[in-house]
Amino acid sequence: MSSSDSPAGLPQLRETDRRPVSASLDAPEAVIAALDEAEVAFDADSDAGGRLADSSTDAIEILDAEPILTEDEPLAGAPDPVDLITRRSKNETARDRVAMYQSELAAESRPAMQAVLLHEIATYKEGPLHEDGEEVARAYAQAQGVEAGLRSNLWALRRLAVRRRDWQELLGLIDVEIRHATTRRERAELWTEKGHILEDLLADVEEAIICYRTAHEIDAQSLAPLAALEKLMVQRGGEAGRPSAEQLSVYRGLTNATRDPGRRVALLIELARYEEDVLHLDQPGHAGDVDRVLAYLHDAFDVGIDQLRVVDEIIRLTASAGRIPDCLAALEVKAEILEGQAQQASSQRQGLLLDQVVAIRRWQMALARDRMGNGELAWQYLEKAHQRSPGDPLLLPDLIALAEAQGRYEQLSDLLAQMEESHRIAHGEEPPPLGLWLKRAVTLRLAGQDDLADELEASIAKYTPTHLLLLLARQRRAMRLPDFPALVSLFRDEAQLAQKGLSERKDAPAKPDTQWALDAFLVATTTALRGNDLPAARECLDSARALLSGTSSTAQQQQVQELTEELHIRARQFRELASLYETRLAAGLWTTAPGEATRLHELLIDLYSGPLADPGRALSLLQPLIEAAPTDLRLARLAVLLQRRRGDVAGEAAALAELDRVEQKQGHGPSLAADLLRRAELLAQSGDESGAAALYEQVLAQNPGEPQALDAVEQLLRRSGRSAELAQVLRRQIEAAQAQISRRGDEQGSLAQRILLLQASLSDLFENEAAQPDQAATVYRSVAAQRLEYVPPLFALERLLRRRKDGAQQVRALEQLAETLPTGPTRAALWLRLGDLLGRQSGTRPSETEEAYSRSFQSMPLPSPVAAHAVLGRQQALLAARTQGKLGEVYEAWLDTLAPDEPSRALFSAVFAEERAHFSSDAGTVTALERGEALLTKTLQDLRQDADANSQSPELVPLLEWGRYQLASRRSDGKQQGVALAGLAAYLTPRIDAAARPTVGALWLRAGLLGALNEDEQIQKVEAARRLLQAYRLLGDVPQVLVPLCDLLEDGAILEPLVREPEIIPVLRARQAISPNGEVDDRLLWTLMEAEVWLQRGEGDEVDAATRTRCAQEAAEAAMRALSLDAENIVALLLLRQATAPGSGGGADLAPGAAISSEDAARLRAYGLYTLRLASLLTVPETLSELYSEAAQIFIKLGDVETAAASLRVVLDNSPLDDAAFNQLRGLLTARAEDSKKPDIGPLLELLNYRLALVPEDEAQERSERSLRSSLLLQRAGLFQAAGQLPQAAADLQALLELDPRQTAAHRRLAELQAQKGNNDAAILHYEQFLALGGTPAERQAVHVAVGRLLSVVDPARALPHVLQAIELGHKYRELRGDEVDTAEEVSALSDLYRWQQKLQLSLGQADAAIATLRELDKHIPRDEQFFEERQRVAIEIANVLEGARGDRTAAISSLEQLLIAEPLALSALERLAALVQAAGDTSRAQGLYRKFIDEARRLARESISRVEPAKAAPFQALAKIFGWQKAGDAQQLALQAAMAAGAGGVPRAPAPKMLPKPVTAPLKSLAFSSDARGVLLDLWLESAETANRLLAPELKTLGSDTKERLNAKQVPQVWAIVDELARKFGMATSDHPYGLYLSRERELCQLSGNNLVCGSNFSGSLRDLSASRFCRLLRRLVLLPDRLGPIDGDLTELLLYITACCQLVGLPGPTLQAELKTRLDERLRSLDRAISRRERGGLRNLSSRLGVLNGEAGRDLIAAWQEEIRMGAAQLALALSGDVQGVLSDLSVSPNDGDGTSARMARRILSFSVSEDILTIRRDLGVSE
Repeated sequence: MSSSDSPAGLPQLRETDRRPVSASLDAPEAVIAALDEAEVAFDADSDAGGRLADSSTDAIEILDAEPILTEDEPLAGAPDPVDLITRRSKNETARDRVAMYQSELAAESRPAMQAVLLHEIATYKEGPLHEDGEEVARAYAQAQGVEAGLRSNLWALRRLAVRRRDWQELLGLIDVEIRHATTRRERAELWTEKGHILEDLLADVEEAIICYRTAHEIDAQSLAPLAALEKLMVQRGGEAGRPSAEQLSVYRGLTNATRDPGRRVALLIELARYEEDVLHLDQPGHAGDVDRVLAYLHDAFDVGIDQLRVVDEIIRLTASAGRIPDCLAALEVKAEILEGQAQQASSQRQGLLLDQVVAIRRWQMALARDRMGNGELAWQYLEKAHQRSPGDPLLLPDLIALAEAQGRYEQLSDLLAQMEESHRIAHGEEPPPLGLWLKRAVTLRLAGQDDLADELEASIAKYTPTHLLLLLARQRRAMRLPDFPALVSLFRDEAQLAQKGLSERKDAPAKPDTQWALDAFLVATTTALRGNDLPAARECLDSARALLSGTSSTAQQQQVQELTEELHIRARQFRELASLYETRLAAGLWTTAPGEATRLHELLIDLYSGPLADPGRALSLLQPLIEAAPTDLRLARLAVLLQRRRGDVAGEAAALAELDRVEQKQGHGPSLAADLLRRAELLAQSGDESGAAALYEQVLAQNPGEPQALDAVEQLLRRSGRSAELAQVLRRQIEAAQAQISRRGDEQGSLAQRILLLQASLSDLFENEAAQPDQAATVYRSVAAQRLEYVPPLFALERLLRRRKDGAQQVRALEQLAETLPTGPTRAALWLRLGDLLGRQSGTRPSETEEAYSRSFQSMPLPSPVAAHAVLGRQQALLAARTQGKLGEVYEAWLDTLAPDEPSRALFSAVFAEERAHFSSDAGTVTALERGEALLTKTLQDLRQDADANSQSPELVPLLEWGRYQLASRRSDGKQQGVALAGLAAYLTPRIDAAARPTVGALWLRAGLLGALNEDEQIQKVEAARRLLQAYRLLGDVPQVLVPLCDLLEDGAILEPLVREPEIIPVLRARQAISPNGEVDDRLLWTLMEAEVWLQRGEGDEVDAATRTRCAQEAAEAAMRALSLDAENIVALLLLRQATAPGSGGGADLAPGAAISSEDAARLRAYGLYTLRLASLLTVPETLSELYSEAAQIFIKLGDVETAAASLRVVLDNSPLDDAAFNQLRGLLTARAEDSKKPDIGPLLELLNYRLALVPEDEAQERSERSLRSSLLLQRAGLFQAAGQLPQAAADLQALLELDPRQTAAHRRLAELQAQKGNNDAAILHYEQFLALGGTPAERQAVHVAVGRLLSVVDPARALPHVLQAIELGHKYRELRGDEVDTAEEVSALSDLYRWQQKLQLSLGQADAAIATLRELDKHIPRDEQFFEERQRVAIEIANVLEGARGDRTAAISSLEQLLIAEPLALSALERLAALVQAAGDTSRAQGLYRKFIDEARRLARESISRVEPAKAAPFQALAKIFGWQKAGDAQQLALQAAMAAGAGGVPRAPAPKMLPKPVTAPLKSLAFSSDARGVLLDLWLESAETANRLLAPELKTLGSDTKERLNAKQVPQVWAIVDELARKFGMATSDHPYGLYLSRERELCQLSGNNLVCGSNFSGSLRDLSASRFCRLLRRLVLLPDRLGPIDGDLTELLLYITACCQLVGLPGPTLQAELKTRLDERLRSLDRAISRRERGGLRNLSSRLGVLNGEAGRDLIAAWQEEIRMGAAQLALALSGDVQGVLSDLSVSPNDGDGTSARMARRILSFSVSEDILTIRRDLGVSE
């Protein structure tokens, strides 16, 4: 990086202070380094701070240190090392050596060797010769004068300067060494060393800072300069304690360079908070800036330590910024971390961790539901929480609400069932709330589980059978189905319920509601009608009629009448309905409601004329209506209809005549055509044909062409043979219709259609009946002339002419008909017929024939034989006319007649195409040439697509292409010339050799140039560029190709589709190379274009990460080359920024969760620096602000918060009122002020003062900034308060209250300030004002607590209500979650409040109230095991109050006894109870309590043996404590060991092995062995023990021993004396129990073989040499040795085989064995039969009567259980003898919480036995108890 590109946070060095920079360290190198150097070398002290000590002695030590030369850094000009060693090996004096060097110096001409020799001379003068210091200095200086860079000489001079304390000279020497240093690392170390000298020895801090900065610029990964800078920055500080920009820049550097992960995490979190506050992300419009802050936190998370802290920061940030998906993801990560910790935690802590996981899931649910509106996601989170904590009462309401909102009715019914079950558990058999049941029933309905809903409703009905809500629920279900019968029944029930009445209160009488019942019956009637249940409807309607009274409304009465009417109609009771109408009419309805009477009268007429089929009665009823309204046409027509239904022809005619009279009288004009037709029909029926004809003509006069009248007239005239008269009628009808059309203008309507029908009838009459073809032809022509598009008359005319053989007229008819028809097969056939007709006629012009065939072809489907007919006819006509110009079209038409799958179609096409092109171009016109060229183009396309044709005639392609080029040349069309040449070149390119490459390349070049010069469209210009690229591939870097190609590429629209062509970059670079040296702009243009191409290549989803990265690097390099040509080129800087932008080239992504590597950090830093560089070149304020703001986000991502802050300050300098920049900067400074390690409020105060000092311009701005000013005043007050500047804080809060008197936070803060000053009254006043204004429940609770604390001492009576309010608010908050507390923190907080209340009550003498308070507290403590101690504590406190405040010791005792009944292991309560009882003088009762407690604890220990859940240490801990109270040390130690083994934690104190004081006789009869260990199986074993051991016991060889290894054959060795003595304690080594002690080669072995004990060497030595597990194993083996029970501790399968063989030996079946064991049983039986002695056989026979219990499956289980009991007995007796619980468990390799059920059960039995009375008895009897 060049010096001009240093970060904003590190000020520029003065030019005089800078070291010379070589040309190699220019801007391009800096960029390449930033992009390519991914590995960051850390090279500093490894302490946490990475900071050098600040004492001068340390600096001297650094200066005295000898630099170490590496292998790749040889001493400049050094002589041969071998020569030096040889010289120094000689016995010569120092003077001799100096003289020798001086002589060599005189002969040496090389400067390097001269300097070395002078240095050696100076070394001897300084050392062995001890010459004067000045002389030594001159000697070293002389060497330096010859070779300034000789390091050894420089170090010597530096050493002398240090001794002389000549620091300026020392600095000069370091500068010389810097100039000659060869690596960056070395230069950085020298600059750092120089800075230490300036700082520590010369006190020149400013120059020291310059040196440290220079060192950092040279080696950014070195911690030493950063540590030194940090120390100085801390010492200097900033204004008003504000951290300086330099200090923050150093922090960023430390963040990037530090190796300490803990410090890196802390720095990243600090920078994130600072950035958050500066950005002010809680304000609208800044949510997008969260990514920049999250980047720090993601980097901190990736470090891998303290991840929970980092995740909490991410959660807080994303939640406050509204980034809910990111917040949910962070919460998910936290949940996973906590779940992982829970798997490794203890049981108690595991519960707490999992509770936190559940709380996280609930939080996720709330965010997903409330903030995202994603119910599905919210449900998933709640399900996870429910799976983790199924019984959590806080989850159930949320689950119910969410399931109901999302329509999850099956899950909702299950949840409601759980709530019902919880109610049942809490309230016994009392039914749940009715609303809960009803809601569950409705839910079951919605879930489609109607059967369950019916059962539930039946259960509800048992308690409240007539409950209104139940009825409504059932009604809804019936409506939904719909189930009309059920619905009718429900409405009846509702009516009955209304008749019985409802009561407003439980103690009030029921009040019947008749009107409600009436309405219910009416609804039931309507429902029954809908269900077509007429009997039910009639029954309900009768009930409704019975309830009608004078109080019934008119609407109800009318509804009864309407339902009655509908019931008759539905039942088809028309007589009853008519009777009903007549009854109502007879009741005087004409007088009261004439309109209703008229309606009923007409309904009666309809009934009699319709269903009752009595038209006479209907006419009689109609007559009064007609008399009342004689001019009513509707009634007159009804009379006609009724007469017609009666069949009275005369009456109908009279009625029609009357109707006509009425119409005429009313002036309606002529009678309706329908009436006239009916009258005519009636006359015809009566035989009056003339009268009927007159009426028909009258109809036709009104409506010409009326079909019914016209048909009737035609029939009349045809029957009478009057054709001429019929023709006249038709003509008149045609004329009349045409006249009407002319009047009405309806040329396409119904009249026009009638005219066509009339004309068709007339022409048919002339052609067929009247035999007048001329007249028919005239009619046809007339119709065709009138309706040009109407073709039927033309077909008829053509048919007529063909019959008459009128060729000329037929031709015209065919032409007219063909012109009229639309394109299609029919039209094509007509033209083809016309062409054939013209071809046959003599004198016809061929052109007419050709035209007919051509038009026929145009309308034909292709391909087809008929089409070929038309083409052939046209070709003959053209040949006849000698017209060859159109033959090209004929050839094209011939191709169209060929099928697409014709094998030779392509060849025909090519041949015809060439012919067509030839014929077309002969005309020489432009159009003809274009047509020929188009034809060739299409033919080429088809030919290229047909591989077979192409292979058959490959010469056609170049031939056609060349023909296309010639045609284009003839018409001077450069575009098409280029296209043709490109096609020809494309054909030749893959077929040429090296010699032809220039020729084809020239074709491509010419094609490209033609396209570039003539094309206008962009796509064609792109194609021209592609041609030039082809030319470039063949011709190479020739200017003739490069110049026009690059000129085209200069257009971005042309370049874009070609960026991925591999030759583009070489072309651009070649173009750069041929640019003239003086043309910088030209070279710059192509260099920038190259960068742009690289960037475009890296875009797109299809580009992989590696390619994207390489493209970005190449683009950056090209942009840097452009900057080397023009350092201030803005386009180059823009491209460079784009190349290094976040996300480009797979680089750093600023999105949340995106990690950033060191390489990405370097790229991102470069991007930020280029952004700042670009901003420095621009002058537009808006653009400047945007760029500086973007740079700020980048540097925040990099951890360079200081540079980000500096950038934001520039934004504020340009735009002082820029809220975004202000909020961001405020966030950064707030984070700095809130830093827990090094808080610095100065910068934040300065910013707040600046913003608050801005005066609003007008009222509107003042109103808009009021909330911001409130926030700033509140924040500044907080800062003043934190800094102890209470007056200033109070002033700001007062100002805030003046701005907003309802500001609750200000009141609360002022109250806190007053409380700090001791002004309690003022504090209470502000607290009360806060409470009056509102606040959240949590805030109000905290304020009540604060007021209560202020009043507790001075006025408890006033404090008590505040404490009560705090408790009540806490309960209200918990009610929202289920009215329960669930965490230890909540329980503790709740308990503190209640205890505070109790203390206040006691101080006021309210003992009873205090007791009630404690009991209320007990109700709110969860019953979970983790809160057991808290419940016990409350019970003890109640007892203390009862005893102390009330003096009621009896009640206190009773209270504790009640607790012990519910909680048997409440030790503290037991202890307190015992103390109370003893204080009462009842000592025996106290001992009885202890005994009862011990029995209960032992019972719990025994019950844990068979339980599946993990073992609990509580019973054993309790026993240990009780035994301690009883001074039972032995029992206490055993209980403590058992508790630790059960998971209580701690390291048990294992008792040391000791010799048994007493012999152990008859082990099997001890209390350690249960009765199940004895019995028939033991007897069987003892009877055959000798044979059993012979068959089952392992041989000595298998145990790693033999007979030679016996240890007790004679004298037992001393080291085995302890083992032998223990064996003798068990009765061994006697005549009854001889035994052998054998040594095994397996050191850990301790096993029995018959009556032999085989031990490895680890069991030798003294007792203290034996480990606990070995001692217990030895005892366990010895327990089994006297009765030779060793094999029983072996394989169960072998034991089963042996006992089964014993049973079968005496004739019993024995236990059931698996199939694979039955084959082995025979062998075992034979072995037993051979080995068993007669005595043993007889003993087995004597036992045979008892061995029946061993048969079958039960026998096998009995043997397995007996083996377990023997093994358990041996282990338990070993435990009793050793007193070492853990030793026995280790020996058996079991644990109470093993996954193996058998192992866990055995371990738990051991633990239970360790605290039993039996073990204590055994230990007392054997004298081993302590």
